[in-house]
Amino acid sequence: MVVRLFGKQREAALLKEFSLGGRMPHGIIFTGENGIGKRTLALYCAQLMMCDAPVDGAPCGECLNCRKTAEGQHPDVIFARGEKYTKDSVRAIVHDSFYKPNDGGLKVYVFTQCEELTGEYQDLLLKIIEEPQESCRYIFTCENPSVMLETVMSRLIHIRLDEMSEKECADCLVFNGMERGEAEDAASRYGANPGRALAASGDEKLKRLSEISDGIAKALAHKDEYEALVLFSSAGDRKELFELIELLYDTVCRALIRTGYMNEGAAALAEKLPADKLYLLSEKLSEYAQQKKFNLSVKVTQCDICSELFSILA
Repeated sequence: MVVRLFGKQREAALLKEFSLGGRMPHGIIFTGENGIGKRTLALYCAQLMMCDAPVDGAPCGECLNCRKTAEGQHPDVIFARGEKYTKDSVRAIVHDSFYKPNDGGLKVYVFTQCEELTGEYQDLLLKIIEEPQESCRYIFTCENPSVMLETVMSRLIHIRLDEMSEKECADCLVFNGMERGEAEDAASRYGANPGRALAASGDEKLKRLSEISDGIAKALAHKDEYEALVLFSSAGDRKELFELIELLYDTVCRALIRTGYMNEGAAALAEKLPADKLYLLSEKLSEYAQQKKFNLSVKVTQCDICSELFSILA
């Protein structure tokens, strides 16, 4: 079977162009919002690289290499991240790249969540990326390309993933086992992001925080400070509070951009507030999100952030 993609027509077309032109790069990086399908696209790309007989620039889905890759059983498609990256694990990848493939002519190394690859680890990889073995290919994924060293990025083909439509997201969720009605509701509620929706389907806390975030956004739009404070105060502990701040930041950013999916809170913000106010709100929320590593008082932070957000709207 061919690894199934949803909402990745442009990205698949680029890979098709590389394949048909015999120009499949040694190194490629997929970037975009977490949960949007970077890992799945990386697996599809690996399947295309390994395929014995691509059909019109796409994996055939029938050869042994395709089947093993889709099933996650191919010994030469190596996901480099275990529980986490370590210096020893990265060095092991570098060392392994000098050995011949087990089952064919290529090895494909997939590095997901590259936010966890420190500059030191990337430096270790640089040698094999800039002077790759003919038998090796490298695929990276991360949310923000700024985490990658320029020396590494300059040797990779960069493809940023487009946002999905709600229908594409719902189709993906149905493919992953959700009922159609539940999938359509989740696609709408979680920003046409299948990863986020799938995570939330088994996470009642995330569902609750998403509803609270939506409520705060509406309170900001209607300048109801009391309602916003009540909702901020419903975050039970420090971890919940900062998860809520990050959800609200995402909502405000969607209202500011005014394109793609917007939940009810984002739509209310976009309708009621000008862009300059939304920008200042996003800046303030980003500032608070960066403070999650500090041991701040939850109650004081709830009051402070609410006060500062509404001072922007005054």
